[in-house]
Amino acid sequence: VEWDPDCLMAATNEHLPLCHALIKSWNHLECFTVYFQRALKYHPKHLGFLFQKDSSRKTAHERAIEKYGKDNTFNVIKQCIPTDTKLPILHHIVRDAPQCMNDFSLRYSAWYLRDEDGRTFKQAALASGSVKE
Repeated sequence: VEWDPDCLMAATNEHLPLCHALIKSWNHLECFTVYFQRALKYHPKHLGFLFQKDSSRKTAHERAIEKYGKDNTFNVIKQCIPTDTKLPILHHIVRDAPQCMNDFSLRYSAWYLRDEDGRTFKQAALASGSVKE
């Protein structure tokens, strides 16, 4: 089944971004896995909207942990984004979800990568305003 890439980004349901609405309404972890795989396939620069925030500033990652538990959520993330990834996942976390840095830095060692703007992790962290030099 092919998904509409634009729909994955722009659609809402019950005033929530699609990724949040699906996590909220789907009880099966497999459904979240399929959504995340497709979102990551079509939107790797947005890391499959894992850190997209809803109106209360909660990320899809946080909503998934609340619904499915930390271990299950991270198993899905590691299945879709292997620990030897070339995606600068830590750069996204420091910018979009710094409160999750400890959990991700234990699982991913992508400190050495550069983001889509060519920045090192430290440069991305400084640019995000989440750390001081």
